[in-house]
Amino acid sequence: MSNKNVIEFDPQIAFENAIKDEFNRVSKIKTRKEAFKYNDKNHSMFGVHIDVKYEDATPSRKGEFYVVFTPNAFRKAKAVQTKVIKIDYVPLSDGEF
Repeated sequence: MSNKNVIEFDPQIAFENAIKDEFNRVSKIKTRKEAFKYNDKNHSMFGVHIDVKYEDATPSRKGEFYVVFTPNAFRKAKAVQTKVIKIDYVPLSDGEF
């Protein structure tokens, strides 16, 4: 039997392809407003647990934002995390300083 046309399934590649759009969207977040907006939504994706990690910025330190994607339905695939995004403090309203 020839293995010429055999395709091996790689669960890690399948998992990374499944989260690609959401991963790219998260990677573009740069401001407190965008981070709050993303953090306020209930994110769900079939077979994937999405864990939003956000530490808000203060006038004296930058905030941190990243997301961890953990596979539930992709056997043997490992979790993937976005890069930690440093977010500058910018008041969201006139009441903040």
